[in-house]
Amino acid sequence: MSIVNAAKFLMRQAPINKGATVFRGEPFKNYATMKQIAEEAYGLSSTGSQANNPLRLAAAGRWFTRNPQGASTYAGYGFTEPGRIKKVTLTPYEVKVAERLAKKIADAEGKKSYGLIIPKSAMSRVETDYIQTVAANLRRMLNIS
Repeated sequence: MSIVNAAKFLMRQAPINKGATVFRGEPFKNYATMKQIAEEAYGLSSTGSQANNPLRLAAAGRWFTRNPQGASTYAGYGFTEPGRIKKVTLTPYEVKVAERLAKKIADAEGKKSYGLIIPKSAMSRVETDYIQTVAANLRRMLNIS
């Protein structure tokens, strides 16, 4: 009987609750350049509507969306340069934290938030989604929306 119980134990699978896969579109720039772009947009030297917004500056580079088509809009710099789409799968707890962070910034700005701000701990798991990246860049080259 112990062999049968051992076989049943090994064949039993743990319930898998993966959470949600979220996407981010960005230009082909290195981290230092992205940090400089965020500083110019949200930092002390900014003159735009988001000037000196520490919440936005802290969340720069962590905005993601559940829709890969929405991420392809932001892939690239402007409408001419190619970009990449990144993805990460979040646990249900991380999804709640991401929604809470986005709501906090949206409430501070008096706007509605459409994205998620993933926690810093999840940034190490972010990877490039090569299939979505190639598709977005082809659509950009062929002028297909």
